[in-house]
Amino acid sequence: MALGSQRFAAEVRMSGDRRAHLFDDVGCALLWVEENVPKTRHDKLEIWVRDATATEWIDARVARFGAGYDTPMGYGYATVGSDVEQSIDLTELRRRLSAREDERRNRHD
Repeated sequence: MALGSQRFAAEVRMSGDRRAHLFDDVGCALLWVEENVPKTRHDKLEIWVRDATATEWIDARVARFGAGYDTPMGYGYATVGSDVEQSIDLTELRRRLSAREDERRNRHD
């Protein structure tokens, strides 16, 4: 997959597996994990995200995320520095995205 923007890119793969799943938006990557990877295998995942300048990959487990960005798929989160006020960690980002998807599904049921 060719990425439209490196700035918000994310990559997911199983530890030890060379096959990477690339995403334009960290929101897409995390929702893909929820829908395609059994929870019992989540500890075997490597999730990498681009820093805001798109110069390096960062382990998502240590990254911080900020809201309010115009991201390719509209999830609105970008990797930010730890000094950014109101930044959140990966666990909180997953919780927020999951709640958002639940709301969306409930509206369409």
